[in-house]
Amino acid sequence: MDKKDIRRANLQILRQALMDLGQATKPQLAEAADFSVVTVNALLKDLVKTGEAEAVEAAAVPGEAGGRPAQQFAYCRNRKLLLLLYMFEEQGRDKLVLAVENLLGEIIWQKDMFPNEITEAVLLTELQAALEEFPKVSQVLLGMPGVEAAGRMLVIDYPQLRDLTLTFDLSKKLGLPVYFCNDINAAVSGYGRTCEKAGQETIVGLYWPHGYPPGAGILLNGRLYTGRDGIAGEVGCRFSAVESYREENFPRLAAAEIIRQVRYWNPHRLIIYREGMTEDELAGILSACQEELPQALLPQVEIGVSFAQDYVQGLQQIGRELLCNEGGR
Repeated sequence: MDKKDIRRANLQILRQALMDLGQATKPQLAEAADFSVVTVNALLKDLVKTGEAEAVEAAAVPGEAGGRPAQQFAYCRNRKLLLLLYMFEEQGRDKLVLAVENLLGEIIWQKDMFPNEITEAVLLTELQAALEEFPKVSQVLLGMPGVEAAGRMLVIDYPQLRDLTLTFDLSKKLGLPVYFCNDINAAVSGYGRTCEKAGQETIVGLYWPHGYPPGAGILLNGRLYTGRDGIAGEVGCRFSAVESYREENFPRLAAAEIIRQVRYWNPHRLIIYREGMTEDELAGILSACQEELPQALLPQVEIGVSFAQDYVQGLQQIGRELLCNEGGR
């Protein structure tokens, strides 16, 4: 590793320390990064020059005579922004949320709505309005119940978006990079970040909204598995026009799906996200599973506390990674 590589690595360590602290003095940064104050001083000049850090109003140092002020530096968290657009079911309706995220993963603006239809034109109108209000947005991330493969929306719950080259079209019209993330993949990723054993377990998240077939997300030892084309987990694809989905069939279909996931992935735990689902309903489903599957093979099955919470947490983390990796930050 030459001097340039070492400096680049040290700069990243200091950058992360400043991001974690938000605002700090040079001695505080030196302690957090395990650097000398002299090294911090030299590296900070680079961060200030690139606009990533800025000197802020000095604060008094506790315990020092006269309260001598110490210069502090803050991470410019709103230097670049990401626009999130995601959808999920709430009280039986399709909810669309727009949110603006900064470099620290903080949501600084949000708009909720229940559109009558989900079309490319509706999405474009809402995205353009948000971009006018937040010109520092440099990327867009879409969260939807579907799969984009070979540049097209091959699987999507919203018929008017099916087969569209959605991210390409929106990117061209907005003049910004547009990325896509499947909803349950984001949710199981968000759940995994709060699960202490995620790095050693296989976790399956099963999202089953009312009126729609299910989708699954697979987390293998803390890493999301999506398959060759991103289609892994699209268990609802088997519902054809002949075998239509009906709400009254949910308990039977849910038991069959749990058994299927056990056979495919043998997970340590399986999380079911379904609005209004009760523990009694889950107990009945697990009882049905044991008619075909030995109890010892059943994973830990639980009802997801909040699909929206895990979904958003996963999207925020993905969004932060997109922003932080953009053009070397």
